[in-house]
Amino acid sequence: MEAFILPTETIVHRASALLERFHSLPKYAAENKLLLPQDFDPTRMGGYLCLFDTKHDESYLFQIGKIPTTLDPEYVTKREKYLRFALKKAMSINQEKKILSSQTDFKVKGGVKADDQRIMSFSGLSPEGDEALVILLAYQCSWISFEYFMELTTLSQNPYLINATFKDYLLAA
Repeated sequence: MEAFILPTETIVHRASALLERFHSLPKYAAENKLLLPQDFDPTRMGGYLCLFDTKHDESYLFQIGKIPTTLDPEYVTKREKYLRFALKKAMSINQEKKILSSQTDFKVKGGVKADDQRIMSFSGLSPEGDEALVILLAYQCSWISFEYFMELTTLSQNPYLINATFKDYLLAA
């Protein structure tokens, strides 16, 4: 975990705080007369965060929030699906040398390359929510600069990030 500099507890705490902010978006949007992005799903309460250290070829997976134990048609449970997707997003970025998992052959949003050594992904929210969470987390943990954060925002066209009001609200986590 040395590539990620911060203690595991700090990373998990920041990811959990961001997840809580996502859960409070409906109330915030209603109070500010904003429309939520179309893919927002209030039933998704958690997922898996994957941190991948390319230099040491090590991956770390953390459960963030509550994951449903419901069955999934393609996988045994949602828990298994989210775990596999979080890992697959990070691995596809590494193997294909891309910046975002949506640019890979896997084509699922939710993974980002911070630099040559650090890749992170999340699976459990909507695809746009997964992507916004990892980009915001990378910035909050100082794994990416503000300039790179803005570059990723433009590249991804993520509705949670291109809307300045949502972005500022989520960054306040």
